[in-house]
Amino acid sequence: MKQVFIRSVLAFISLLLRIRYRITYKGQDALTKALKGSDQGILFLPNHPAIVIDPLISTIPLLRRFSARSLIIAYMYFNPLYNWAMRLVNALPIPDFSTGFNPLKLSRMDRCLKTISDGLKKGESFVIYPAGMTKSTAKEVIGGTFGVHQLIEENPGAKVVLVRMSGLWGSSFSRALTSGASPNLPAVFKMALKTFFKNGFFFVPKREVTVAFELAGADFPSHATKTDLNRYLEQWYNKPFGPEGEPLNLVSYCFWKKELPEVGVAKRETNEISGVPLQMREIIVEKVAELAKVQKSQVLPDLYLAEHLGLDSLNFAELVSFLEDQFEVEGIIPEDLTTVGRLFVIANKSYTKKETKELYHNMRLWNKPRKHTKLAIPEAKNIPASFFKACDGRLFEAACADPIAGVTSYYKLKRGVLVLSEHIAKLPGKHIGVLLPSSPIANIITIAIQLAGKVPVMINWTVGGKHLDAVIETAGIQVVLSSWRFLDRLENVDLSAVADMLIMLEEMKAEIGVWNLVKASINALLPSSSLLKQCEDVQEEAVILFTSGTESMPKGVPLTHHNLLSNQAAAIEDVQLFADDILLGMLPPFHSFGFSITGLLPLLCGLRVAYYPNPTDSKRLVKAIEQWKVSLMCSAPTFLRNIMNASQKQNLASLRMIISGAEKAPDDLYTLINKQTQATLCEGYGITECAPVLTVNTTGQKVNGVGKPIRGVELRIVDAENTKEEKKVGEAGLVLARGPNVFSGYLNSVARDPFIEVEGERWYQTGDLGFKTPEGNLILSGRLKRFVKIGGEMVSLAAIEETLTSQRFGKKKSDAEQFVVFPVDDALGKVQLVLFTVHPLEVSKVNQLLRKCGCSSIAKIDRIIELDAIPLTGAGKVAYRELEKML
Repeated sequence: MKQVFIRSVLAFISLLLRIRYRITYKGQDALTKALKGSDQGILFLPNHPAIVIDPLISTIPLLRRFSARSLIIAYMYFNPLYNWAMRLVNALPIPDFSTGFNPLKLSRMDRCLKTISDGLKKGESFVIYPAGMTKSTAKEVIGGTFGVHQLIEENPGAKVVLVRMSGLWGSSFSRALTSGASPNLPAVFKMALKTFFKNGFFFVPKREVTVAFELAGADFPSHATKTDLNRYLEQWYNKPFGPEGEPLNLVSYCFWKKELPEVGVAKRETNEISGVPLQMREIIVEKVAELAKVQKSQVLPDLYLAEHLGLDSLNFAELVSFLEDQFEVEGIIPEDLTTVGRLFVIANKSYTKKETKELYHNMRLWNKPRKHTKLAIPEAKNIPASFFKACDGRLFEAACADPIAGVTSYYKLKRGVLVLSEHIAKLPGKHIGVLLPSSPIANIITIAIQLAGKVPVMINWTVGGKHLDAVIETAGIQVVLSSWRFLDRLENVDLSAVADMLIMLEEMKAEIGVWNLVKASINALLPSSSLLKQCEDVQEEAVILFTSGTESMPKGVPLTHHNLLSNQAAAIEDVQLFADDILLGMLPPFHSFGFSITGLLPLLCGLRVAYYPNPTDSKRLVKAIEQWKVSLMCSAPTFLRNIMNASQKQNLASLRMIISGAEKAPDDLYTLINKQTQATLCEGYGITECAPVLTVNTTGQKVNGVGKPIRGVELRIVDAENTKEEKKVGEAGLVLARGPNVFSGYLNSVARDPFIEVEGERWYQTGDLGFKTPEGNLILSGRLKRFVKIGGEMVSLAAIEETLTSQRFGKKKSDAEQFVVFPVDDALGKVQLVLFTVHPLEVSKVNQLLRKCGCSSIAKIDRIIELDAIPLTGAGKVAYRELEKML
C-alpha cells in the first residue's frame, strides 16, 4: 500500500514538474539493463546545480526503479513543508556544518555514514551529493568532501553510478542569480506560483533539463586518494562544458514576451593583504596547512580553499571557529571563506561582510496598548493549571517573542503544550532532560512535560562532560529533548554524555499526526475549566534543577509546584509588575532565576517577555531591548555590566527597572546603570534551593542591602559555628531560611543534610553570611565558603576582591571579573592565598595596596596567576572549580 502511495505522489510531482521543465533522461534504460539482477549496493552520485528542484528531477526515476534513499541536509529534511515527503521516501538527514562545528554533529555524521555503509553491504541503494552543497559557480567544485571517498573505500563491491544534470544553472532555484548566495526559497516559490498563474499553467515557457546516468567504468578511481577521487568527479561533471563551466541558461517567465530574471552581479572581493600583519598570516597559513595536510610553503594567498586545497565542510566549520577564537572576528559567513587571502582579510577585520537581512516580525500584536494594571499569578494546584488559567481572556494576545519565531500568542503556546504533552507522555522514564536556551519553546516543553505526568530536568550545557555525567546518573534520565536549531550553533561543547539520549524537537514535531494537531488546535480554544482535569495527573515535583557546581559537584534540587508558585506570587507582590511592562528573558532555563522568574513567571501572570538565547551576547541584547521596548530586565551583575558597556543611553531608554541577583551587585554597577539609564536598580537575594527568591527591595522604597524577606519567607541569623545561637540585629552570622518556597532535600544525594533544627523548626542553611538591619533588611557579607581562618582570624576573600576591584588598573576596569582570591594549603598545612587576575601585577605591590586600603595584615597574597579572563559559569558566576584545577 505504501509503495502505491509513493508511486502516486511521484507521478503527481512529475506532472507538476512538466509544467515548467522539459526533462530528458539519458542512459536510464542502459543503466537498468546493466544493473539487472545485481544484488550489490548502489551509490548514485549526482551533481547539485539547484536546491529543491534538482533532487526531485534526479531522484524520481531512482526511487521508481531502485528505491534509492537520499542523503538530505538536516534543515531541509526537518522543514515541515518537506518532512512528510522525506519520511515517506526514507531519506537520511545529515548535519549542517555550515552553521557550526561540534562533536555531536560529527557523531551524527559518523552514524549516518555507517547506516549507508551497512545498507550498501545489504544491497541497498543511496543518493549522495559529493559536493555536499549546491554549486555557487558555473563550474562544479567538489572540494575536499570526504563522505563519498569513505563509503567507496569501505564498500569496494558497491556499484557507483554518476549522475549529471544540466540546464538548471540560471534557474531561480540555483545560485546563478544571487551571486553565489543561497536563494530565498519563500520568494522563489512565490515567484513560481505567480508564473504558473500568469501563464495559465499549461503555457509556462519550458526549461530544457538533461539528466545523464553513467555506470562508473574501469577508469573510475575506486582506490585513489580523496583528492584524486574528487578531482575525477569534478572533471566528469564539467566535461560537456568549457573551462568557464556550464553556460547560464535563462528562461522567460512569460510565454507572450521575453521576461528574463535579473542576474545579480557579484561584488569583487577585496583581498588586499598588504595591511595584514605577517604574524597573523603565518598563524592562518599554519592552520590551513594542517587542515589541508600540505606543507606551509604550498599554502598561497590566491589558492581556493575548496578547489585547490581540498577543504570540506567540516574544515570550513573549524576555520570559522578558529577565526572567531584566535582573532575575535564575529558573524563570519562560511560562504565568505573562498581563498587563503580572504582568510587573511577576514582575520584582520578589513573586509565588508555580506549583508544579512534582519528577520521581519509583525509588531502590531506586540505593540498593542495595554492598561497599567498590576499583575498576579492565577491560583492553581500546579503550573499547567495556572498556565491554562493565565490563557483565559488573553488567548490571542502577545505572550512572548524571540529573534527567530517573532511574536507568539497565548493560543500558540497553549496549542504547543497540548500537542507535545501527548507525545512526551509516551517517552520512557519519569525524568525528562531539557537542553534548550531561553526561548518560547523551552517553556512550552517544560509545561508539556509537566502536563504529561513527568518531571523536566534542566540541563546546563556549559559545564563539561563530568557535570553532565553526574546529572544523568543522579536524575536517572533516559531521554533529553533538544533542538537542531540550538545545537547547530553550539561550538566546542562536549555533549557526549547525552548524545545517545537526544530527541530533537524537529523530529518530534515531524511525528505528530494531523489529527493530534487538529485536536490540540480545537482544545486550545477551550477555557481552563474544560482542561483542568488533564492537570490532575501532574507530579508533585515541578522541576529538577542542578546547582552550578562552582564550588563542588552539582546537586539535584527538586522543586515542587507549590515551591515555585508560592515564590512567584509572593515575589511580584513586592516587585510590582504591570500589564504594560515588557521583560527581557535572557537567563538560561537551567539557572533557577532563568527557569522560574524570567522563564515561567511572565507567562503565568500575563507579562510580555522577549526571550534571547545568549546572555553573553551583549550587543544583540542591547538591540533586543530597543526592538522589543523592554522595561524590565533581570540578570547577574556580570551580564548587566556587559550590557551597559555595549550600549548608548538612547538604546536603553525604555528600561524602568533592573533587577540584579545571583551574586552581590558591586558599587560600580549602580554608578554605571545610573549613567546609562533612567532605570532603578533593585537588588534581591535568592538560592536555587529556595525557588529561588528569598528577599527583594520593595518597589518604591529606598534600596537597602538585598531587601526584606518576601511574604511567607522567614530568615534567621545564627552563629556560623554554633547554629543554636541566634545573632542580634546588626550582628553578622550564617543566614537560615524557611518557608513554602524552600525545597525538601537534594535528589539521591549523599551530600550533608542542608537542614538544621532550631527550636523545633526545620531551617535551611543558605551558606551565606549576613546581618539584619533594624528595618528588617538583609545585608550580605559573603559566602561562608568564601571565608578562611588564618591565624585564628576569619578573613573575607570577597572583601579582598572588592578592595582590589575598587582600584584602577589600566584599561580593563570594565571587565566583568578582575580578581578572584583562592585559598590553598601548603605542604605544612598553612593557608596561602592565590590571586587570579586579568592584570599583570606583582605580589609585593598588591599586598602594599591591601595594607594601604586598611585590610588586615594577615590578609596577604602569596601568589598571583594572570589569566586572559576569569572563567564564568553559564549563569555568570565565577567558576571556582575551574580555577582550582589551575592550582
